[in-house]
Amino acid sequence: MANSTLQQEETILADTEKKIDEIINPDGQMKVADVTRIYDLMSEFAFIESFALGALYKFAILPNEFLIMVLVIAMGILGSTLQLTYDYYRAGGVPQTSQFLLRPMLGAITALVLFILLKAGVLVITDSAKLGEVAPLSPFFIAFVGIVSGFLSENALETVRSVGQSWFRGVGRDQKPRWASGLKQHLSATKTIADLSAKTGVDATLLEKWINEEVPVPVDMQKLIAVWLDKDARTLFTDVPPAVTT
Repeated sequence: MANSTLQQEETILADTEKKIDEIINPDGQMKVADVTRIYDLMSEFAFIESFALGALYKFAILPNEFLIMVLVIAMGILGSTLQLTYDYYRAGGVPQTSQFLLRPMLGAITALVLFILLKAGVLVITDSAKLGEVAPLSPFFIAFVGIVSGFLSENALETVRSVGQSWFRGVGRDQKPRWASGLKQHLSATKTIADLSAKTGVDATLLEKWINEEVPVPVDMQKLIAVWLDKDARTLFTDVPPAVTT
């Protein structure tokens, strides 16, 4: 009786595989490795769909960006937990109870903020190509960002603070004309007003006014002149107007 039942199950399984093969590879031209990979994916999908009453399946079909955020936050918590464990063994004492709650929260928030900065392109790292809109995101790289941010939350916060301060200073400084207080001293026999006029297309008379600080230099010209002189714009231009002579 058992052998008969087993044979029936094998027959049903063989018929099912045959029908699947007719759908997946109807002409028989697909490589064996590709067919095996499709079977593996079907097996994985069947497991996800049936595991925990379908809860894992419902989670897996959520939008990709949401899953990325969940992974970043989870890895931030993991990094903070690693930091707590490290402090425990290094100091030989039990951390305060509040740290078991606050530290993971800090790690999660820090990881999320740092990832947003990376995604926005504000921070540039070696693997930044994976953060583009076209290239797929590596889950291992995302996990790395989250763990490091959680483990080194203080360092990550200082990085965010530094980037924010630099950005706000840049916005305020670069959006208005400035005086060419350091331009004259960088002109020479090989870097003349005539050459600058030819490169920028600005009349030499107006350039003289800029150099003599009679009128401020527009934003776009500041950058162009700095590139032409190969100097930092901060050494060439200032927000402080020239002193008025009487």
